[in-house]
Amino acid sequence: MRLAVRVQSGEVLIELTGVAGRQQRVLNLLAELRDGLPAMGAHPACPPASLALRTGGNAMTIRVSSHGTEPIRAEAIYGWLRRALVAESAARDEAAALTA
Repeated sequence: MRLAVRVQSGEVLIELTGVAGRQQRVLNLLAELRDGLPAMGAHPACPPASLALRTGGNAMTIRVSSHGTEPIRAEAIYGWLRRALVAESAARDEAAALTA
């Protein structure tokens, strides 16, 4: 899976490719993002946000906008998504190796 996060016109744009089989996990993570993220390590909390989602084939594009005056921080979203998706992938690979 490829993950790209950038700021565009005051919104955060998340682009995911290679999501086949993981769409539901990504949607669950986006629900958490919509409700706001707690502070993590060096990253401050992210406020609740509105999301616009577009899917097509093996890709997802998500636009994230802040509900309030506090901006959405792209680096916090990237770090959070990467940790969640990489940790899940590593756990799945470890479970597959144990059953092989």
